[in-house]
Amino acid sequence: MALPSSGQMTMTAVATEFSVSSTGISLSNLGTKLTTPISAGNPVNLATSFYGQSAVTLTAFTYSGDAQDFPFNACQIEEMGNTAYHNGSGTYPVAGDNVYSNSAGTTPLANGFSYKYDNGGANGGYLNIGASGVVSSLGNCRSDRRLKRNIIFRSYSKSGIPIYEFEYINKSDGEGRYVGTMAQDLIKLGKSEAVITDKKGYYLVNYNKIDVDFIKI
Repeated sequence: MALPSSGQMTMTAVATEFSVSSTGISLSNLGTKLTTPISAGNPVNLATSFYGQSAVTLTAFTYSGDAQDFPFNACQIEEMGNTAYHNGSGTYPVAGDNVYSNSAGTTPLANGFSYKYDNGGANGGYLNIGASGVVSSLGNCRSDRRLKRNIIFRSYSKSGIPIYEFEYINKSDGEGRYVGTMAQDLIKLGKSEAVITDKKGYYLVNYNKIDVDFIKI
C-alpha cells in the first residue's frame, strides 16, 4: 500500500511501508528503494520525496478499465486496452494480490466490481475486486468441458458441485493445470444461472454464484 500523496507524512508511516524499525531510520537509504527511486547522495525530504511513493514492486498487465457488476458481463468485453498493476510475484495477479490502475500503487481498482484482464489465454479472464483493490476471486472466461483434457475428479463442494483438476487443450486458453468445475455439470445440477454461452457456443462459469474457486496450480 502506497504512502499518502498529500497531507501529513510521518516517520512511522514510512517505517511501516518499508517494514523497518522507526528507530534510527535512514531516509536516504530508503529513498533508493522507492517506486520512483532517489539516487544515493541526492537530497531526500520526508514529505515531498515520499508522497505517493511505495516500497512495493508492481507488475503491469493488460485489462479493461470498464468495471462490470458481474464476471460474465466482464467476459463479454472484447477490447482490453488499459494497463493495471499488481503487487504479486507472478506475471498475472492471483487471489489476494492488490491491483491498481496507476504505476505508483495509489489508486486501487474499484471495490465490488469485475474486470476483464489478459491472463495469457486467448479469451482472457475476470478479476473480482474487494476492499482496497484486493483480488477476491478470479476465473477464466471459458469453463467448458469440451476445451479441457487430463481431467481428474478431486472432490465435491459443500453444495455438491464436482471439483476437478484439468488442463486446457489449447494453450491459448491457459497453460498449466487448474482447479475448478465444469459448466456442463452446473447445468445438470440445475445451476444454469452460473453459466452463460459465449459467441462461439462455449460455456463460461460465473464462479461468484457457486462455492467453488477457480485456481491455477
